[in-house]
Amino acid sequence: MLIPRPETEILCENAIKVVDKNSKVLDLCTGSGAIALTIKKAKDCEVTASDVSEKALNIAKEFRDLDIPCDIFGLEPSWQSKTYSSSFVWHKENF
Repeated sequence: MLIPRPETEILCENAIKVVDKNSKVLDLCTGSGAIALTIKKAKDCEVTASDVSEKALNIAKEFRDLDIPCDIFGLEPSWQSKTYSSSFVWHKENF
């Protein structure tokens, strides 16, 4: 979960290109929260991170508490098959 990967760096670099201060970012399966916190630090936009793993959420919360405020919440197992209310909008042109 905490092993830096080149793919993570590339993902962050590309996300930062399309995100601005008015963006709302949702990081599903956040793991350590490194991507969410990197985007928050770079753009100071609204960032929400989530994961089904309680261990991952605890690590992400520790990182958040050390540096950057970032909303972090958990999803129960099988969250993919459920509907959640959300104000997030998918912009296909960004992907």
